Parts: sequence; structure tokens; C-alpha cells
Amino acid sequence: MIIVGDAEEAMLPLPRTYGVDDIPLVLQFKGIDAQGQLIMNDEVDNEVLVNGSILPDAELPAQVVRLRLLNGSSMRTFRLGTTAGVPMQMIASDAGLLDAPLSLNRLDLSPGERAEVLLDLSGMNGTSFQLMSYGNE
Repeated sequence: MIIVGDAEEAMLPLPRTYGVDDIPLVLQFKGIDAQGQLIMNDEVDNEVLVNGSILPDAELPAQVVRLRLLNGSSMRTFRLGTTAGVPMQMIASDAGLLDAPLSLNRLDLSPGERAEVLLDLSGMNGTSFQLMSYGNE
């Protein structure tokens, strides 16, 4: 994932500390066999990988966090949402910054598509939640 900024984006009060409150996430469906090896066949995708890891976790600050999302899958769409009622504010898409944030419960990302969302984690210190793929709910 290549992260590009511009003068307009630089003037906005957005999280910018890479890996702390500005986090890139490349999401992929992959097939993994019993030995942990990749299966090179899109019809047997049985795992979701985030930045190449299965079931990763992260400790995030209790503040607004920016997720830069990329669907790195070749065929499947993600329907993303959070547990624990954490709302998402979509601020950017493939076309760049949106004119205004868009409040979402779910975000659909097609193969190759990008989006940026803000999560307000203020007051959630020590609280766990998950970013989930909800399939075709």
C-alpha cells in the first residue's frame, strides 16, 4: 500500500502517527492448508489475512484512530463493521477525500478498493472490539 498525502489532507485534523493512530490494513482472503501453506486457488479461501497475518490484534489509543483499508483480495468483497458498537466515519475512498465524513455501520470493499475510516475510541481504554468481515448479512 502506498500512502500519499497532499496539501488539502495535511491541513485537516486527522490522526498521523503511523502505526499508532494512523494504521494501514491490507485485507485478503487466502486459502491455507493444514501445514499453514498458501493454497493458490481462489475457490478454497478459508482465512482472512490482515497485513499478512491470521487473527492479528493491536492495542490502540483511546482517541480517534484512522484506518487506511485496502481489499487486497482478487475476487471477494469484504463487508466490514466493528463489534462493541464502535461507529465508523468514512473520510476517503479510491477517489481521495470525501466532501464530508460518511457515518457507516458497514463498509463494503471490493477487490482492489481502498477506503479510510475514523474510529472514535475515546473513553474505550481497556475495552476490546473487533473489525469484522460480516459476509452477506
